[in-house]
Amino acid sequence: PGPGAEGADGWDEGHSRDVRPGHTPSVVWFERVSATPATKDRGDAGAGKPGPGPGPGGAGARPWYLSGRFLGVTAVYAVWSCLHLMVDEVTPLFCMSTLGFSTAQIGAASAATGPLLVLFQLAAFAPLSRRLGGPLPVLRASAAASAPLVLLLPAVSALPTAHAQWLALTAVLVLKSWATTSGFTAFMLLTNNSVKASARGGANGVGTVVSALSKGLGPIVGAPLFAWSVGAGGLRWLPLGAAHGFVFGVGAALCLLTAGGAALLPPSLNRKLEALDEEGGGKEEELQALGKAPRDAVGDGGGPQSTSTPTVTVRA
Repeated sequence: PGPGAEGADGWDEGHSRDVRPGHTPSVVWFERVSATPATKDRGDAGAGKPGPGPGPGGAGARPWYLSGRFLGVTAVYAVWSCLHLMVDEVTPLFCMSTLGFSTAQIGAASAATGPLLVLFQLAAFAPLSRRLGGPLPVLRASAAASAPLVLLLPAVSALPTAHAQWLALTAVLVLKSWATTSGFTAFMLLTNNSVKASARGGANGVGTVVSALSKGLGPIVGAPLFAWSVGAGGLRWLPLGAAHGFVFGVGAALCLLTAGGAALLPPSLNRKLEALDEEGGGKEEELQALGKAPRDAVGDGGGPQSTSTPTVTVRA
């Protein structure tokens, strides 16, 4: 349609000027008024306004329980849960069989971790998370710190006196509880960030079930493995400390496996999906304000894909 006219296909003149002889031709912009099918498929934006582009939570995304973000977090969460319950199951057995501690000594060492853990969570976790940059760096640091701490548990048997062994064991248990709880808290935050708000209830339910199954597997694997390593047909040919510390070595290896898995998780997990979608929508609106069609609006010969496609007309 010519300037000032409206065609049957819904094109309106957005801007025009009269061009007199001797003047530079002006540019006339036309925009499509009617919404295309792509508008209706791209979200809750109104006609003439683009919906959120494809992204972690955009149109065409997989269901939350099949998304790579959620599956990755859940898989690493399962390994983390299994290894710590395995180590927690074996530690009292090690204290009784190798260190010769009584149940009262073991209980006192374990009880000392409680109030110190509460203080750490109240006073230190939030500043630590802000300093490291979010829950994902906290998880990576917790997994990396847990590996040497798990190996230090059997190493206390090298100390000369029972009193020194008890003090060292208590200190290691306190530090390990800080790392373990920081990791579990980070996993809860990462699970929430891996899905949208409408799916967080289901995501936390699935994560809790997977974590519970993994925690049940830890003692089933750890206790028999410890009994085998110190038994007649196991690793008795190794030095006493090495044989009794075999399970702790397996636990340290699983800590490193968790750290490696956490390193593969995307940094975008530090933010909620809603924030990522808003950021993507804002960039798309900025492109349209500049008169540029977003990349996902370019069709492949099948017609316009966005709600507003600028057309330039030069009138002499």
